Amino acid sequence: MVAPMKSARGTRHLAGGVLITLGGLLLLASAAAKLARVPRIVAQLGAFGFGGHRLMLIAIAEILSSLLFLVPRTRSAGLLLVSAFLGGAIATHMQHDQSVLQPAVVLTLLWLGAWLRHPETLWSVGPLPFGAPVPAQQTASSDRRPWTWDRSWRLVPWLSRFVLLGATVIFSLIAEKYLADPVATAATFKISLGSAAAVTNMRVGFGAFPLGFALVTLGCLVSGRRHLMGLWFVMTVIGAATAARLLGLVVDGPAQESLKVLRPELLLLTLSSVGLVLESYRRRQPPVLTSQTQATGGQPGPA
Repeated sequence: MVAPMKSARGTRHLAGGVLITLGGLLLLASAAAKLARVPRIVAQLGAFGFGGHRLMLIAIAEILSSLLFLVPRTRSAGLLLVSAFLGGAIATHMQHDQSVLQPAVVLTLLWLGAWLRHPETLWSVGPLPFGAPVPAQQTASSDRRPWTWDRSWRLVPWLSRFVLLGATVIFSLIAEKYLADPVATAATFKISLGSAAAVTNMRVGFGAFPLGFALVTLGCLVSGRRHLMGLWFVMTVIGAATAARLLGLVVDGPAQESLKVLRPELLLLTLSSVGLVLESYRRRQPPVLTSQTQATGGQPGPA
């Protein structure tokens, strides 16, 4: 049982490390845009009252807090600093009637990654997952009932199927639009295709690749043995897309189309990360003995 628990913790730590790195790099990219004085960023923060030297102070604070968060030894202090920094950003956006989605998304990624990598961070909220070390404060309370997963594990494959089905539908819809009419689809984003080669490249890059992604997730959906691989695939693809979209929101400025797409991407990224951890741990659970197998010493009884 020790080896499966260690393997499950390794999977959880890896998923948390990916989200931690993603969130930290987004903060560093945001700070770099401020230091480079990207016109759109300067204008937006100037309207908030953060111009001149204040803009540089914000960039420096953003760099310091993100670096402290990325370094494991100082991550607890870094989590407090980035939470305070992004909380202030959310309050500023609300004060000026701006969307709070961008800082809220980054803050969610950071806390989700910190919880997966260090589950003791939220030990007082509920039971710790996957055999994580229990803090002394929690072991001292003897009135808390033990938390078991005996029947809950049956729901995990359905979560995996839900995530893979959602990814298959999303990839298929994207592929269908660009394969059927790439010119009209690109025009909705004010993209002009001036040659036959441009139309073909749009079909290949935005139609054929998502179609291939849909076929991969569909193959993993119909085979229970490939659920774990499919979740890894979905988390990788959607995580890269979400990171690029958040970087675009920071550097290029918010766009209504990007904000609409960001919500389902973030939801799918969260579900695939959680599903990956749960599915990986479920596969390492020992089989549950029935009363018949217990009576026969763990061996199946006569047919």
